[in-house]
Amino acid sequence: TGKTKIAELLAAWLHADDRDGHELVAVGADWTDNRNVIGFVNYLRMSGDDKTPVYQSTRLLDLLMRARTTASKPFFLILDEMNLSHVERYFADFLSAMESKSAELDLHSEGGEEEQLPVEPSGQAVVPRKLSIPPNVFVIGTVNVDETTYMFSPKVLDRANVIEFRMPDNAVESFLKADGSKGLAIDYAGNGVSERFLALSTQARADLLPEISDVEA
Repeated sequence: TGKTKIAELLAAWLHADDRDGHELVAVGADWTDNRNVIGFVNYLRMSGDDKTPVYQSTRLLDLLMRARTTASKPFFLILDEMNLSHVERYFADFLSAMESKSAELDLHSEGGEEEQLPVEPSGQAVVPRKLSIPPNVFVIGTVNVDETTYMFSPKVLDRANVIEFRMPDNAVESFLKADGSKGLAIDYAGNGVSERFLALSTQARADLLPEISDVEA
């Protein structure tokens, strides 16, 4: 049904050719803790002073770091096949942070409160002890429900908007018979649309959207 492609096309529609606006991360069946999500302190790699360990970052964490420096732009984290492992095992930090007002992720406990760690031995110290999930980050997860996957718990479903795709019996046959020369490219939404999308989502989170009857046609 093209779940992952739809998520990618949404990001492309809002960002055109800007690849920094989203990350597609394939969830593995071996994701049993949060290291694949928020990374970890790697004591086997030390910075130039041989005293400070390097923080082993992830593509997901890199997206959060980019998002907090560009608050006016929406960023999309696309978790592909996110129920190949128990969501609560690798995504528990996110789920807990979503319930708190600060929405903070605990990344490390090195040094003092202001201590930051580099992600490369010769790089700048950029990873803080705590990182608030930027409000301009949107998480999209794609799942299949079969004997190889895990069902979502009520805790996860309570924090998500679920869209279920179903195909009619003849959908596959019709697709195979149709002209497949048309690609899946999508036009850029235009300047200002991503900013309006972000503004509307902020209003929705604060329950400040106008009533439909109050919106001009």
